Amino acid sequence: MASYKCAVLSATPATGAAYWTINSATRKANIHSLKVSLATAVLSQVALGTPANEATPPVVTTSTTPIGQPSQIAATARIGTAWSTAPTAPTVFEDEVWLAAVIGSGWIFQEDPTGWTEVKIGGWRTLWNRNASTAGQLSVSVLYDE
Repeated sequence: MASYKCAVLSATPATGAAYWTINSATRKANIHSLKVSLATAVLSQVALGTPANEATPPVVTTSTTPIGQPSQIAATARIGTAWSTAPTAPTVFEDEVWLAAVIGSGWIFQEDPTGWTEVKIGGWRTLWNRNASTAGQLSVSVLYDE
């Protein structure tokens, strides 16, 4: 498997909205780590999960293609920060954190090598704002393989 990484600024989400998504296309993706830090000083609750509308998937309008080593084949997963059909709240959240209202307040979601978070072919994961109000913009870095 080849490893890929990407760093982006998230959307500034409204109450109960996505910050960020990753979706796979033709190969599954295994997330090794997510690094999240606040780019704006707003108390933010960040949760990781699968969007409830994964079966009728969101439509990304702003995406970034992660990079790998020059000898690797191109990544098929995409990182989304804006959507014409937005992801919906996950039914179950895999992990979550509260970030203090301080720029640079951060969190690292790191998986054990035997328990990677899988994004199935055609699947999605989202970082979700569970705040009762608008949350801060995030800087998000992901490392994964496909």
